[in-house]
Amino acid sequence: MSWFAMFAEGEDPKMAEDYVVKLSHIYRYILQHIDKEYITLADGTDFIKSYIGLLNMRYDNAIVLHADDLHGDRDECILSLSLQLIIENAVKHNCPQSGTELHVSLGRQGDMLVIKNNRIYTNQTNDQSIESYGIGISNLKQRYRLEGEAEPEFITHKDSFEVRLPIIKRKQ
Repeated sequence: MSWFAMFAEGEDPKMAEDYVVKLSHIYRYILQHIDKEYITLADGTDFIKSYIGLLNMRYDNAIVLHADDLHGDRDECILSLSLQLIIENAVKHNCPQSGTELHVSLGRQGDMLVIKNNRIYTNQTNDQSIESYGIGISNLKQRYRLEGEAEPEFITHKDSFEVRLPIIKRKQ
């Protein structure tokens, strides 16, 4: 039985209630930031913690976040909703499940926000067997280009995938 069917059939009303509350927080955040070009590192970090909390309800706590304290200067920003796109890609390409956790680390190296995840292999194939058109990555690169900023870097290793987002200095 799928996790959604379990909610719909009322088998776990407490979990259903928790899910709806977390989903409403995520939705409220997206609505508040949909028209904003930038978010602070602190806001991005807080959002990702909530977003992964919601995803963990779906993936049975198989996503583990390792996040540095990124509450930097108020003028240090990234593009709005860029972290959500990166986490969505990591989940899509790795299908976390019990026994095969997806580890996501969020940290800073100089003027870059570094998001790194392990790559989960199943049956000797890697995560790239899932159909993908690269639209999310292309979109993110284009958004940074339009802002006149350096492009994000995407680095594939045998056992990990890394995204380096340029930190943008903006006067608040």
